[in-house]
Amino acid sequence: MLHFAINQAVRNAWTVGVICAFIAATAFRHTPHWITLAWLLAVGMVYGLRAYWLRPACRLETLARSPNLWRRRFHVVTLAVALVVAVGPTLVFPTMPEGARMYLTMVLCCWLAGAMAVFGPVPKLYTGYALLFMGGTALGWVWVGSPYVVDIVSMLLIYALVVAGFCQSFGRLIANGMSIRHANERLVVELRQAKEAAEESSRAKTRFLAVASHDLRQPLHALMMLNGLLGRVNTVDQAAEVSGQMGRSLRNLDRLFTSLLDFSRFDSTAVEPDWRWRPADDLIELAIQPMQAAAQAKGLRLHHPASDVDLHTDPELFTRMLRNLVDNAIKFTNVGGIDVAVHPGTGQSCLVTVTDTGRGIPENLREEVFKEYVQASDDRGNNGLGLGLAIVRRLAQVLDIQIRVTDNPGGGTRFELHLPAGSTRPHQPASEDEGADQGGRAPLRPVTVLCIDDDPDSLDAIDQLLRSWGLRVRCARSADEALVVARQQASIDVVLSDYSLGDGPSGNELIYRLRELIGEVPAALISGDSRAMQAHQAGQIEFPVLAKPLAPAELRQLLEVFQEFE
Repeated sequence: MLHFAINQAVRNAWTVGVICAFIAATAFRHTPHWITLAWLLAVGMVYGLRAYWLRPACRLETLARSPNLWRRRFHVVTLAVALVVAVGPTLVFPTMPEGARMYLTMVLCCWLAGAMAVFGPVPKLYTGYALLFMGGTALGWVWVGSPYVVDIVSMLLIYALVVAGFCQSFGRLIANGMSIRHANERLVVELRQAKEAAEESSRAKTRFLAVASHDLRQPLHALMMLNGLLGRVNTVDQAAEVSGQMGRSLRNLDRLFTSLLDFSRFDSTAVEPDWRWRPADDLIELAIQPMQAAAQAKGLRLHHPASDVDLHTDPELFTRMLRNLVDNAIKFTNVGGIDVAVHPGTGQSCLVTVTDTGRGIPENLREEVFKEYVQASDDRGNNGLGLGLAIVRRLAQVLDIQIRVTDNPGGGTRFELHLPAGSTRPHQPASEDEGADQGGRAPLRPVTVLCIDDDPDSLDAIDQLLRSWGLRVRCARSADEALVVARQQASIDVVLSDYSLGDGPSGNELIYRLRELIGEVPAALISGDSRAMQAHQAGQIEFPVLAKPLAPAELRQLLEVFQEFE
């Protein structure tokens, strides 16, 4: 607002010359020329000096460095010019006739009204300016002793108060206008940034799709070749070797799909953490245990020193973060090892570090690596899509964890996870409920499971897996077939259904129909459709929803839970 007022004062200084010309045209005819000339020269000089002194503040950068200094200077010079103008009527009115004084008074009133365009943003200053301005004019009328002096002086004072009130309203309009302008400017900047971000995201996704197409085809190609070879093996050893190779390809494919599914999940839904106290060592073991085989295959040491603290976090999300960090460290480390350590801090805060002895991350890429589809290396042997650290960043935001990337003093990279205050406590023995969550594997009773899936290969695979666990299995490829099986086989103990079943009802609707026939049996949905997961999180599906591809351990864990509640 001050910047606007100063710019107006400097920009409109020339108008004072026009007003002085109108005054001179009348005053020169009735007043000694030297008096009129002296007054008008003084007015021109103070307005010129005001413009000169304030001109540097027309640059916002200059004004912003010392706003209080420029505010004081603006107030002082403004009141000074008002005082110089106010002196004029007392000098020229005594020699003027009544009509000329009236004309000059009208010019001064118009001058004061026009000044509102300059002082609108500073109405308090304008009030002082107006009182000085009109006070000098009123004093000139008192000085000459006109018979209308009381009426005119009253009118001038009322006029000064009225224009001061108008200036208050004008100032609010200017403030609102400037707020709208600044809001529009911010919106334009945000829109431009959003547009640039969207364009960059589109370019990144285009690059990503090209890379993902290659990376997903590689293990699929290997599986097809190995599947053809499997029919021609002659010995058990050859079959075991081919099976091992197929297993490695499947693990690579699973890791790629898991990254895609996780990122899609965190990108499209609001994840609500399930906060619990868990021993830090147990969480780290859960994170690094699946990574031990990959580390050993590269001859790397994967270690974490024991700690005696518990962490308050979401166990699943936190271990996912650590697993991604450890997986990333293994991919970019060829010699040495990876350490995962817990460093309790003050105020029940905590620092968890993942340190490797790999190639390191250049300082200029330490923020880039957390972006989607970005990898710190062009080595295509890493079998990744550039989503692992992007998922870590999003999980950290959900869990209120600050991430920092630094150099490892021994060479390599150090990821630091700064947990918030109140997230750490000395280790306490697990309660009975917590112990049950972490308990051992219970044997499965030979119950009857109805499996529904419209994909024959998926249905055959789950059929063989459940039978290998000693369960009785009934299969159906459609909703109608499942209802027929339920009518013929009333003793069904568990229902596992795909969510999308072609043109028929959804798996969720089908389970309700089946329960009308076989009773309130435990049921779950197994689906690759993200809509099922979103509906479950929104409370629209009451049954557990497991995402494809599904690890056998997850399915067995679900069946164990079902048996615990029978």
